[in-house]
Amino acid sequence: MFKLSESQLNRMFKSAPVFSVEGGKSIRAYHEITTTDEQGVITESEFLFCREGDLNQGDVVIVDGERFKVQYVKRNGDNTSDCFIARAGGTHARYR
Repeated sequence: MFKLSESQLNRMFKSAPVFSVEGGKSIRAYHEITTTDEQGVITESEFLFCREGDLNQGDVVIVDGERFKVQYVKRNGDNTSDCFIARAGGTHARYR
């Protein structure tokens, strides 16, 4: 797979929303939700599509006013990553 150049990444994420990461950092990323139906079992995955290295496993990021913890980072091989997230903190959260 080819790697995207810095100028290509800048153009790709120029219009992306800005998300705050606990610790004072902010990143540009696209918030995605995918639904998969495997033999009647429906699974929903929520992730942030961002530059490789912007987020690490364990980071807490604010999405739509709620705290989410990065559970898994999948490198795409082109200098981008899919960072799978789960709700963090609060009464009904999975991770506090």
